[in-house]
Amino acid sequence: EMNIDGVFIAIGNEPENGPFPEIKSNSLGFFDSNESCSTNIDGVFVAGDCSDKIYRQAITSSGTGAMAAISAEKYICAQMEEK
Repeated sequence: EMNIDGVFIAIGNEPENGPFPEIKSNSLGFFDSNESCSTNIDGVFVAGDCSDKIYRQAITSSGTGAMAAISAEKYICAQMEEK
């Protein structure tokens, strides 16, 4: 039993959902959830790598990739203005 408000577990390439055997998983080891991210336990929701075998963190990578590209563009423009 843990007295906590929330938890984030980075699982890598393979789902490491073992610490939560009460949450129903599919045959590949990913947590089962519905379209609202609900699990078989009331009040317990899952998202990201632990439940998504297809996209995983792709959207996070896309978002930070876009941020880096915009920052690089601003840097290059600033360098060109100085010359």
